[in-house]
Amino acid sequence: MLDQPDRFKLAETPGAARGPTCDGASWTAKARPDVRGQDVHIVACLYQYKTGYHLDMYAAFNKKEGGWLEWPRRATGFVLGTPEKFIDKTMLDLVRTIRETTKAQVALVEAKPEVTGAPWLEPAGARTQTSQP
Repeated sequence: MLDQPDRFKLAETPGAARGPTCDGASWTAKARPDVRGQDVHIVACLYQYKTGYHLDMYAAFNKKEGGWLEWPRRATGFVLGTPEKFIDKTMLDLVRTIRETTKAQVALVEAKPEVTGAPWLEPAGARTQTSQP
């Protein structure tokens, strides 16, 4: 058993498959939801190590901006939400579900962008500010 957890590896070569590889992970999940016409890609890798588990999550999307549809996209995003908010909510909900079903202690090790507070400790229906502006 490893003393420190593994981490996902991002492809370093141009043209490589988009997203990280989860070599050595105990569990891997990949999703490509269609969020308001945006191509979203989410990967989660769970690594076991000596004192517990480490969850790496990665998300990317191609954001459409500009053009004559800019204002309709902004209005729709205001009402229905943006891909960024969808990704934040999806990641927090995954951590909340793990915590609630396993009764495990959960601690944030690293987040980019920074996450304020501890929103994963709040109930699933709670509305929180997840990222700093």
